[in-house]
Amino acid sequence: MKTVHDIRRSNARKLRDGVGGNSSFAT
Repeated sequence: MKTVHDIRRSNARKLRDGVGGNSSFAT
């Protein structure tokens, strides 16, 4: 069972992977 936090965290990691790092995580 995944919590909302886990989902958002995985999404943020994917986004960070695609963009390359830095500011996308803070958005």
